[in-house]
Amino acid sequence: MPVHNQHFTLGTVTATQIVKQDTEPQQVMVHNAENAENTEVFIGNSSVSSSNGIHVHSGENLQFTLPAGDGLWAIADADSPVVQVMRVTQH
Repeated sequence: MPVHNQHFTLGTVTATQIVKQDTEPQQVMVHNAENAENTEVFIGNSSVSSSNGIHVHSGENLQFTLPAGDGLWAIADADSPVVQVMRVTQH
């Protein structure tokens, strides 16, 4: 089961794909590496926005299983925060 690590600098206009779709479920950990309390990160599907995404607080980690065939996107409400992603694939 390979482990993949990446980081992404997010924008405020277009969502960034932070986990690509896979044919198998993936274990995913998302870390908001932003230290400024006033910059928010939101994760969700390709149409994620600050009004419909899951909020990841500064310094917070989220861990979950992403179903087969699903990807994950992220967007910020300000600045250019960095999100770190670790995923474990099943093949």
